[in-house]
Amino acid sequence: MHGDAIPFGYGFWSLVVVNAGIFVLFALSFLTPLRRREWRSFGVFSAFVIALFTEMYGFPLTIYILTAILGSRYPVLNPFSHASGHLWIALLGGGVWMSVVIHLVSNGLMLAGLVLMGAGWRRIHKARGELVIDGVYAWVRHPQYAGLFLITVGMLVQWPTIITVLTWPVLLVVYHRLARREEREAEIRFGEAYTRYKATVPMFVPRMGLAARRSLRRRGRRRAESCVPGSMTRSSWGRASPALRSRASCGGEVLLLDRHEVGSHQTSACGTPLWVPQALGVGESVLQVHRHVVVHAPSRTVTFDLSDAPYCTFDYGKFSRGLLEQSRARFLRTSVIWFADSAVETTEGRFRAPCLVDCSGWQGVLVDAANEGVPPGPAKSFGLETETDYRGEALYFWANPERFREGVAWLFPTGRGSRVGLASYLGRTKLKGALQRFVGDLAASPTAYHGTYFPSGLGAATAGRIFVVGDAAGHCLPFTAEGIRPALYFGQECGRLLQRVIERAMSLDRALQEYRRRVEAYRWAYRLLALAQWAVIHMPDRWLGPLAEFAAHPRIMPRWWPRYSRFGSLRAPGLLAGTLAKGRSTA
Repeated sequence: MHGDAIPFGYGFWSLVVVNAGIFVLFALSFLTPLRRREWRSFGVFSAFVIALFTEMYGFPLTIYILTAILGSRYPVLNPFSHASGHLWIALLGGGVWMSVVIHLVSNGLMLAGLVLMGAGWRRIHKARGELVIDGVYAWVRHPQYAGLFLITVGMLVQWPTIITVLTWPVLLVVYHRLARREEREAEIRFGEAYTRYKATVPMFVPRMGLAARRSLRRRGRRRAESCVPGSMTRSSWGRASPALRSRASCGGEVLLLDRHEVGSHQTSACGTPLWVPQALGVGESVLQVHRHVVVHAPSRTVTFDLSDAPYCTFDYGKFSRGLLEQSRARFLRTSVIWFADSAVETTEGRFRAPCLVDCSGWQGVLVDAANEGVPPGPAKSFGLETETDYRGEALYFWANPERFREGVAWLFPTGRGSRVGLASYLGRTKLKGALQRFVGDLAASPTAYHGTYFPSGLGAATAGRIFVVGDAAGHCLPFTAEGIRPALYFGQECGRLLQRVIERAMSLDRALQEYRRRVEAYRWAYRLLALAQWAVIHMPDRWLGPLAEFAAHPRIMPRWWPRYSRFGSLRAPGLLAGTLAKGRSTA
């Protein structure tokens, strides 16, 4: 098959299937595509591999085209022998030594790509969802994709064809776009740590020489402070603080870990019932009180009267710092490197505690590590928000499938301006263009943008011997996307149980079991809201307006609004019809 004496060294379709299958399955095992865009990129690589081995063993299309163009000028006597398929050797008139060099170069590139992909894969899986910046990731940000490129370049060196030469730039573009999208998600998840890492490490091609060595030394000095997100993230302090306040009141020391200063990173629209900041003693954080909600549907605009339970928008920094000042918790700005049992290793040293609470937002840092091998939690939505100078007197929502099919838009006035955003119930992150158009329709000017994921269903209340509060446990309400109020309520319930553990009035195992029971009592209500969320993006457009009008009817709204608006209240807690009575025990 490989000799020049064989007149036609092709038609071996079994070899096409075997070789293409080996390479495709190899890449699949390392890249493990899950989302649609990852499968699209992997499809381009699969097409490249199939095209390569089809011409290597099946049908030599490129040689047919070249011999038709060059005719008698084609430089080999038997162009259809398999040995003549090495075009660099055939076209450049090389002999045995050129064949050896080309095979050494191509096999070396493919071996280097294999090693690079394997090294990147091991680092990622060993990290358990944490940010990795050492090892091969100290040289390039995407070693597995870089390894894939090396393998395909090695294939082109050994056996170039017209189709693979045309496909390779497409392969480069789709994986470059995929890498950019993954980096945007990493910046949302890891924040400043990933931004610093991205600024010093190239994407695919490592820096060489003195500049690379200096960059590595700088990253080595910063590694401890930026390797993973903390156990409580920027979006979770205000939501979990009741747990800390309850624990602090019993005399036990409470340590709050976060990689950012308290209240410095707002990712919420910061709208909640007025009674929430008043009950927590942070009423000075309120920016504007709202007694109406206006819903813009395709066929009509509906106004909900909230006079009996008004909402407010508040200053996130004042709200969070006000809660911290009321507690006796010790705050430490640091990053968590790893944890095991009751020990937490941080960049400031190792700490031990009988009780651990994961309030790290949608990332669920400790939850992911404790639940290794467990299927992921509920699906997540994504919201993107900006601030404008637009002013108003109500909370405004838009449910208009013609403009934005997969979610809703909102405008929350804050006194001197407004917070304007879009929420994709499908979890799509590329919302900036749609948000810019929406803000333009309001004749307003956007400022800085911030976005985050938020869960669309209730998750696990505990992970091993860890309590989970806030978005890490899926406490954000589906459909309405209210996350602060339910996290405050469940944080308070968690804090009461922790207080009893510290006072030795309850065992840790019993407290974990009781906390799970209290959270599970609300699962049916979360499912009901998740059903409403699904209906908004799937029901016929003409139904949205009439259903909103029905919900706002004076005889209907009193049947559901008080129960929703008082969820989390100390006096009347319960999302719908007495659920709390089933979920609470004497503290």
